[in-house]
Amino acid sequence: MKKILILLILIGVVLISGCVGQTQTSQTGTNGLIISDFSPDPTIVMAGDPANLNFELQNVGDAVAKNMKVELYGVTFGNGSFDWGITEGSQSFSFDDQGITQLLPPTQDISGETTPPYVWGLTSPKGIKSDTTYSFDVRTEYDYSTDVTGILTFVSKGYWESLSKSEKDALTSKAGISQLKQTGGPISVTIYAGQRTTPFVIYSGQNKYTMRVNPNSVSNKQDFTISLSFQYRWRLDSSTDITVQKPLT
Repeated sequence: MKKILILLILIGVVLISGCVGQTQTSQTGTNGLIISDFSPDPTIVMAGDPANLNFELQNVGDAVAKNMKVELYGVTFGNGSFDWGITEGSQSFSFDDQGITQLLPPTQDISGETTPPYVWGLTSPKGIKSDTTYSFDVRTEYDYSTDVTGILTFVSKGYWESLSKSEKDALTSKAGISQLKQTGGPISVTIYAGQRTTPFVIYSGQNKYTMRVNPNSVSNKQDFTISLSFQYRWRLDSSTDITVQKPLT
């Protein structure tokens, strides 16, 4: 009866991005989509006067971004004297409806694709009694992927026993995995091997990936390439402020 060598491969996922709210968004790095512009024009208005919010996304990662949806929130929108009115644009929308179904990542010579500027036309509250600063929040959700490739090393019992302690330590220091490459995106994935003796299973949340290796096929030392692709939906947030001055008396 053939024996099957089984190893447990664990996936460590580290969240490395997600926008921190600020007056004007300025993000760098290979973190998937970034909010390249979320800014008011002007930043200070009189009560009842109009203002614009400008919004733009750019892909600075290594995958194609799809299904991009945006929501503006943080203040009360309506027709009341203390509400903000929307005269242009929609409080929530999908870029698919704007004809933008995807944003391509950058290449060696070309920057990542950017959405056309989206403008919310607003009317400030006319009923305030004192100068008031309003914080607008924007949330973007989109589909993205991260690919990771690593090398898993198997060794035969005889080869293992022939190694010195320092050579064994060198092999085990990486838990059997040498990670070669990961595409840029908003998550970081680390692959490492545990120690089990049943089918080789990769865990990522509720997903399982199984690989079976016949120990008899391993002569001395043999490397296997592991390639994983993670598909996920990501959320990006940012904030900006507009100050409304009370009516002149």
